[in-house]
Amino acid sequence: MINFIPLGGAHEIGANSYYLNIDGTGILLDCGMHPKNKGDDALPNLDYLNNQPIDYVIISHAHSDHIGSLPYLVQRFPHVKILMTVQTREIAGITLHNTVNILKETYSDANGIKPYTHEEIDLLVRSVIEYNYHQQFEMKGLIHNTEASIKVTFYDAGHILGSAGILIEYGNEQIFYTGDTRKQPQIILNGADYPKHRITTLIMESTYGAVDSSTLNTWKNEFNEFCSKANKVLESGGSILIPVFALGKTQEILAGITGLITKGKLTDCNIYSGGIGPKISYVYDSNKYLVKRNSKELELKDMPQINLYSVSNKNDFFKEPGIILAPGGMLDERTFAYSIVRDFLRTKNSAIFLVGYIDPDSPGAALLGAVKGDKIKLISEEVPVEVKCSIEKFHFPSHSTKEELLELVENLNPEKVILLHGDERAINNLGFNILQRFDNVKLYSAELGKTIAIDEK
Repeated sequence: MINFIPLGGAHEIGANSYYLNIDGTGILLDCGMHPKNKGDDALPNLDYLNNQPIDYVIISHAHSDHIGSLPYLVQRFPHVKILMTVQTREIAGITLHNTVNILKETYSDANGIKPYTHEEIDLLVRSVIEYNYHQQFEMKGLIHNTEASIKVTFYDAGHILGSAGILIEYGNEQIFYTGDTRKQPQIILNGADYPKHRITTLIMESTYGAVDSSTLNTWKNEFNEFCSKANKVLESGGSILIPVFALGKTQEILAGITGLITKGKLTDCNIYSGGIGPKISYVYDSNKYLVKRNSKELELKDMPQINLYSVSNKNDFFKEPGIILAPGGMLDERTFAYSIVRDFLRTKNSAIFLVGYIDPDSPGAALLGAVKGDKIKLISEEVPVEVKCSIEKFHFPSHSTKEELLELVENLNPEKVILLHGDERAINNLGFNILQRFDNVKLYSAELGKTIAIDEK
């Protein structure tokens, strides 16, 4: 018997967490925190685990929407064994401590949950069992019903450092969970690898399932566009605000910008970064020989950067041309990007460059489609701000395209496909294409709390 139950992240990109019961062994794939919700609403619905065995939690990568609720899971099930890649464990020690600080700030808004502590994170990280890519290991829960063990292998998912697709082998079943995956290279990372043999069940993300990739540039061509528009701003004496996620996007964009400056394609200027981004960059550097990289020589620590938190007066960002990599990829409240975005909106010779995914319900969504002369509000309570700067949107994805996901289905040739980690439009569009192209695939759309029998013939 193998049953699959989504606890979160079914028809959305939120508190991603998925439960497998494999003949009495309980395995949780990820345990994330919803970036928009607060209190209990930010957590996966752990009540679905009542009366279910829970022996292991396997974390695909260290983004908060996949790992942020892990301490709450451990509080509730202290016996659970935590498994992840070597690099994810190292990054988790940084991101989870940062989440502690965020939860302390938002605790007054929380409904029913207490912030976990730095001491709890230290204990949690020390208890993690880590594995390298392609290092097969075995597991068996306390009430496992057969003599056969479950075999697990991590595959490089190409999304961020340490991200993993998870292959679970048991009897005749070959289950592959993609996690967040990126097939093509970025600037630093060199793209995902996948199992070479047939999979019986593919549990697949669908983030860009509704995006026509024929309209998208490659990273290289997109950076050429970026360079052209950035030079106009910098040569006019303006500065550029780039809201970024501290993990992944900061490192990739920093490497891209510095490479352009080194080649003389981008105007040399001050580059600002800060928060936990530099700490994560150190982990990227220290693991450069242990993972697939485009350049082993590239070191983020060698790239000149000014700590943006050392700037006491926000006007200093405008005294000389500069590029500010500010934490807060979707401009959520309490992020550095949110605290300075209005200063850029009011400064006519400067610009805001959007380089990553922005949820339509986030404050950053107000910038999408906005042009000079518009009056916008990031949150409903504030006075509208007139847009005087230029706003540009670039596409530097860390997820696979729809076409790449369809190619993955073709290559792995699964009997069953379970779609998750995408909005309803993305899942429906990707699902429609799968049904059109693959006659023999049994397709499921993950639904919160609804059981899918994986070994059902």
